[in-house]
Amino acid sequence: MVLKQRLSASQFLSIFILLILSSGCAASSAFKRGKKLEKLRNYDEAFASYRAAYEKNPKNHEYRLYFERARAQAAIAHLDMGRKLREVGKLEEALAEFRRGAEIDPSNALAPQEIRTTQKMIVEREQKQEEEKRKLAEIVERNKVTSPRETLAPVNSTPIVLKLTGDLKRAFESIAKISGINVIFDSDLGNKLTTQVPVDLNNVTVIEALDLLALQTKTYWAVVNPNTIIVTNDNQQTRQFYEEQVIKTFYLGNTLATADLQEVLNTLRTLLDLRKVGVINSQNAIVIRDTADKIAMAERILQSIDKAKPEVLIDVAVMEVDRTYTQTLGVSPPTSVTGVNPPGGTGTTISIKDVDRLGSGNYYITIPTATFLATRTNARVLQNPSLRASDGKIAKLRIGTQQPVAQGSFQPTFGGTVGGSPVVQFTTIDVGVNLDLTPRVLLNRDVAMNVKVAIKSINGFETLSGNRYPILTNRDIEHDIRLKEGESSVIGGIISDSDSVSMDGIPGAQRIPLIKYLFGTESKTRSEAEVIIVITPHIVRLPDFQDSDLETLAIMGSGISPRFIGKPVQLGSGKAVEARPGTPVPGTPAPFQPGVTPAAATRPAESLPIPRLAFVKLGASPADLNAGAKFTIPAAVENAQDASTVSFALSFNPKILKLAGVQDGGFMSLDGKASSLSPRIDNDNGTVTVSLVRPAGSAGVSGNGVLVNLQFEAVGPGTTSISFSQATVADASQTALPTSSSGTQVTVK
Repeated sequence: MVLKQRLSASQFLSIFILLILSSGCAASSAFKRGKKLEKLRNYDEAFASYRAAYEKNPKNHEYRLYFERARAQAAIAHLDMGRKLREVGKLEEALAEFRRGAEIDPSNALAPQEIRTTQKMIVEREQKQEEEKRKLAEIVERNKVTSPRETLAPVNSTPIVLKLTGDLKRAFESIAKISGINVIFDSDLGNKLTTQVPVDLNNVTVIEALDLLALQTKTYWAVVNPNTIIVTNDNQQTRQFYEEQVIKTFYLGNTLATADLQEVLNTLRTLLDLRKVGVINSQNAIVIRDTADKIAMAERILQSIDKAKPEVLIDVAVMEVDRTYTQTLGVSPPTSVTGVNPPGGTGTTISIKDVDRLGSGNYYITIPTATFLATRTNARVLQNPSLRASDGKIAKLRIGTQQPVAQGSFQPTFGGTVGGSPVVQFTTIDVGVNLDLTPRVLLNRDVAMNVKVAIKSINGFETLSGNRYPILTNRDIEHDIRLKEGESSVIGGIISDSDSVSMDGIPGAQRIPLIKYLFGTESKTRSEAEVIIVITPHIVRLPDFQDSDLETLAIMGSGISPRFIGKPVQLGSGKAVEARPGTPVPGTPAPFQPGVTPAAATRPAESLPIPRLAFVKLGASPADLNAGAKFTIPAAVENAQDASTVSFALSFNPKILKLAGVQDGGFMSLDGKASSLSPRIDNDNGTVTVSLVRPAGSAGVSGNGVLVNLQFEAVGPGTTSISFSQATVADASQTALPTSSSGTQVTVK
């Protein structure tokens, strides 16, 4: 028992000594490696090596001295690199270097100063960029094309009320006299000036009155100067003579390729029937000459489509595994006999008289060798690149080598057409993994991709006419996939498996079990190759859509000179005028209206917006609905102005859908005043009537928003439309405003 304890103690002492020696050896090797790296001025690696040596042997003062010196050198090196990067404008990279220097040597007081200075420069640069963007936006806004009609500045901009029956000339002169402008008539009108025209206008602006009268009489009016108009026949000749045309250059900030510019140009030509337009590829610009209305429409279209293309960062993992197993068993039998001349013989010949002198000592055979060999090879190759691709643009990845291949042709002889001399040219082909990706970024943050995978390898060579040509094995995959952002997909798991067996030995004997290994060798080879490709898309940029980009543009007329009415009509004073009943004339006492405050009743007409067509619509329904699914469809309103009451009725197929409930969307309570919601649901007949009313005495609300959320349940398969049978938007005086509606369609599987 004592002997056992002594052995344990000696073992413990040995282990302790070994640990000390190994720790000392590790510290010494790390210290030596640090000195070599320090001579190469690789201070980061030298600092790491000195730190490893110092941590293993903290009592060694030499290790600590070199460790502290390397810490200071590495920090200073990072500060120097940060200053160089900052001088060339790479502020983010410089900031990273300064932070790394502060992390290595916290005692360096200069590092925090450099960090603060660089951060301040980054903020100032961002502020400058924002200021430049703001100035550019202001320049674009100031230079927007305005219609010549907007330059008309009538003396009296109050709404017009006019009822008369007279000739055309008197009607235009009456409107001009009320508004305080001059009117002249083209001589081509002739007898048309005496045509009797009934006029009945109520609370319309000057421009609206002129437009309505021109539309009624098939005439055309144009602005001569801010207080004068000319009236003429409405035909192509007079419009070409009087209609003002403008030239404007549009600089596109995101469309760079020539094909993209041409696509934008073709779109404008198709939509607006533009004839005089040019492209300047060097400036990335489009120049248009046409009427002010067409230029304004082109400007709105370009504003909505000139967006940065979406970009995707695609992580690609390519893993190739090659497994080979080779086994050789057996004895290699002699395959030849070697003879030598007897004494006195020379060369490889022997005379006949010396044949009797040949004996067993003159012949030699090779002693057989036994072979027992097994070889196993496992190869694993991993490539993990990242590709950044723009929407609709192909991204290519090539992993492998390029193999030269000869291509032959004949060059005709000089002065003749028969025969010729062969010409050999060389080209290269990609051998390895070839991956082509074409992404499409969808607005719901899904990524659709066309994927092409080609894996080529050399499987030998063939000689033709003195030239070696490689024999290629080719495995191709091409398909379209759709992934969510960050979702990974295995797009190729390509496997090849091969077995081969070869026998060498004495014929016949090599087929006898077990004994065959004494008279021959058997070799078995098994090869497995597998290639797996995994892709993961990450969206790094999406178009910056604004509300104005999604607005509907309205135009009047389908001829060569349509009128742009997609925004409120502006008078020369720059203030909009409301054209609806109940607007008081400035300078006259406002009539008493129950529930309306005096401030609202006496508000000047110039501060009220012109009523536009309100649009009540249903949102899109979800896709892939099954029976029993519950979903919500919003009912929204656009261009509402002073809306106090909204009511609408919907119809749907009760065999397919069931309306479970109606919830307030919040639009009618934008100012915090709660509105009353009254839904009447009839699922038996598939109808619902919804009424939204604001509190009595409160002003209406304007703008866009969700009225209600309709909660449906799918009860059976089929397709049904949810359509409006009635939609009304009224103001506080219960005057119905112009309203249109749009339903939706639902499909249940």
